Amino acid sequence: MKSLSWKTIILFSSMLIALAIVIASFSPVESQGRGSSFMITGNGDSVFVWRVNVVTGAVSYCVRKDNSVDERFIAGRSPYCSAQSSPVQ
Repeated sequence: MKSLSWKTIILFSSMLIALAIVIASFSPVESQGRGSSFMITGNGDSVFVWRVNVVTGAVSYCVRKDNSVDERFIAGRSPYCSAQSSPVQ
């Protein structure tokens, strides 16, 4: 069995990395796959979030109605969201 030279190993490694980058570029980001039009940021305790419409620039906030950590309970209760601000011109 013939051993591979370091040049061949580097070439194959580079080709493998390039292939991984090309394949990853065709995979949509999760938020893009859902067709999301909002960027969301929170204050860390996941009770209060800001919501920015990426198309118009309008801002609103959402607040959970309670502090439960039970995912099944939370799923059945939608948060309260404020009206959106005027779009940014």
